[in-house]
Amino acid sequence: MDSLGVIFSQARDKKGYTLEQVSAETHISKEYIQAVELEHFDEFPGDAYCVGFLNNLSRYYGLDNSEIIKIYKSIRFRDLEQYKQQKADTGNPVAVKKTGKYRKLTIPVLLIVFVAVLIWTLIPLFSSSRSENVESKAENKPLVTEETVQIAEPEQSYENIPSPESVSEAIDRMVLFSSPVKKHFAVNIEFSGYCFFRYKIDNAERVEKYFQKGDHLRLEAYNEVRVWMSNAGALKGVVSGHEIFFGDRGVVSSDRIQWEKSADGKFNMVVVAMD
Repeated sequence: MDSLGVIFSQARDKKGYTLEQVSAETHISKEYIQAVELEHFDEFPGDAYCVGFLNNLSRYYGLDNSEIIKIYKSIRFRDLEQYKQQKADTGNPVAVKKTGKYRKLTIPVLLIVFVAVLIWTLIPLFSSSRSENVESKAENKPLVTEETVQIAEPEQSYENIPSPESVSEAIDRMVLFSSPVKKHFAVNIEFSGYCFFRYKIDNAERVEKYFQKGDHLRLEAYNEVRVWMSNAGALKGVVSGHEIFFGDRGVVSSDRIQWEKSADGKFNMVVVAMD
């Protein structure tokens, strides 16, 4: 049986697709597609993320995704057994796995230790020299403190709430709109590509499914909706006409959409990025 990487690379070659084309149409980053074809599974944040990408790529290429996942799990189980066996034989941990082979880390570790010792030795010399220069110039230059560079955050109201298009994914909390009362709300989601999607509404059980281009999902809640997605750029959400920007294609994202009571007694619908 061909390796998992060969199966995916041959499937792509058979369709005549480039890495850039697959990345654009599946919303999976080029680096992750290459990692699958090279079987560099340790480059993924975890097994759940890797399984999600494998499912998306399998559906895109027309492969049997259930069989692909079985092969992947057997590979991970085999690697774990090899790790345990080698550790039992040598008494030492095994190095990071790449393309099915283990690399010894003896030389890199020694090199890192040598560089660290060298830096530790030189730091006092540079620090003393730098402190003398700083002290000599301190009398002529004003001291910059937190107060001189601090920028007061503007008071936010319903009229000046930023639109989702103007907010980058670096922002951890975003206000969509305000309401005088707390009420039921709905999150309408439209998928533009393959995505492994997980959600939890209020206190209900968590649900996870695979979606593809053209699929729609409506999530109704009273307090909050928690969502997790393998490809943030493959979907968009809308709450009461306000669009939510989850992230770029190929980005794994996790967010909480909920009501928050403000100091003035109103309720704000906010989107909070979760770790």
